[in-house]
Amino acid sequence: MLLDAKTWNCWGEGGEAYILGIARVREARWAKHAEAATIGTRPGMIEDASVVRAIEQIAYSKGRRDEVPNQELARALARTRDTLGIAEIAKGLHHPTPAVRCDCIKVLYEIGYLRPELIAPYVSEFLELLSERNNRLVWGGMIALATISSRRAPEIWDQIDPVMETIERGTLITQIWGTRVLSGVASTLPKSRPRVLPALAARIETCDPRDLPLHAEGALPGVDELNRGTFAAILAGRLDELSEAQARRVRIVIRKLDPGR
Repeated sequence: MLLDAKTWNCWGEGGEAYILGIARVREARWAKHAEAATIGTRPGMIEDASVVRAIEQIAYSKGRRDEVPNQELARALARTRDTLGIAEIAKGLHHPTPAVRCDCIKVLYEIGYLRPELIAPYVSEFLELLSERNNRLVWGGMIALATISSRRAPEIWDQIDPVMETIERGTLITQIWGTRVLSGVASTLPKSRPRVLPALAARIETCDPRDLPLHAEGALPGVDELNRGTFAAILAGRLDELSEAQARRVRIVIRKLDPGR
């Protein structure tokens, strides 16, 4: 099995032997979801001919090593609110080729930036990606979850343990977007706050100074009235660690949390 540069780049460390070892599993899952699309067991799915039409537009199918085709496809699907086309791309998350899966999650979270309601039905697929060994799929899934976390808070809350574990051990991208996932859940699901808000507070208290503005901005929507003062105090206590530009961003968050400061 020969791998092109995009496939190797998508997998990062790892190797051909590992990919060969899971190829049959992926092929079986792909066949399963293709069958489900045909018989209508998954809402919005359509026949395999339509999957080919969608897959042909992603970067891998065009022989491209950049993300422009995926971004263009995402904009087109979002602009036309093409739920059937989005379902085709969501099915691609189960494709046996790793690079195809990477392109598909890219398309989906780009749609999430523009019209999150269009990818909200696929929350379970995004949660499944958090257990992948491929970091590209893990943080791609986390970004997708962040765009819909306030809309699908109950489903994410049901899986809060693996979500928080993934954030804790994840890459910087996973952690930053994980903050937004937790914030979205806390903003709309009050019962989650006793668990989620301490985790967010710990993140902004211990993260690298250079990452503090992103975590502070991401956490802000989820902080309720009762905890605003606490979060503002944590951020204010770290201002001396920051550059002038970083401190400026954090001060904006502090003022939103506690206008009296």
